Amino acid sequence: MMQHARPSVVVSHPGTQQVYETVAGLQGAGMLHRFLASAYWTGDAPERRSPWRWLPPAQRAKAIAGLRKRQHPAIDATLVHEIPWPFLVMRGVSTGMATAGLGQYAGVERLGDAWFDRLAASWLGRQRGVTALHAFEGEALHTFEVARRMGLRTVLDAPAAHE
Repeated sequence: MMQHARPSVVVSHPGTQQVYETVAGLQGAGMLHRFLASAYWTGDAPERRSPWRWLPPAQRAKAIAGLRKRQHPAIDATLVHEIPWPFLVMRGVSTGMATAGLGQYAGVERLGDAWFDRLAASWLGRQRGVTALHAFEGEALHTFEVARRMGLRTVLDAPAAHE
């Protein structure tokens, strides 16, 4: 009888939504390879890590306060790979637009998600031992293209929007 290797899944998502429960479940089943996140509280002094350390003190304190909310007690932080630049730039542009009285523009978030997708795809292409990718609608086109070239199984999560 042929033995099948246990799945080794990468979960990719720049936001939060229900992704933490998915990651925790895969980790609990011993199937999580890595969780790609834009920002995640790992408890390892982000104020001294790039890119957080480059923020002005007031913005850094606000960012770290928000970052502390981005964590799940069941997720092993060593299995999280952060891709923070798109998130930080998107937040900076959004804050600048609001300060200038220009209001919110959803296109800024979509650009940030597209940039995250390209960086996640590049990261995934350098991995070995991964068998599957679980990613989310609207932020995984390039990551799925790389996953398919690698022969990975793919799961597209399409959560219902509550707009």
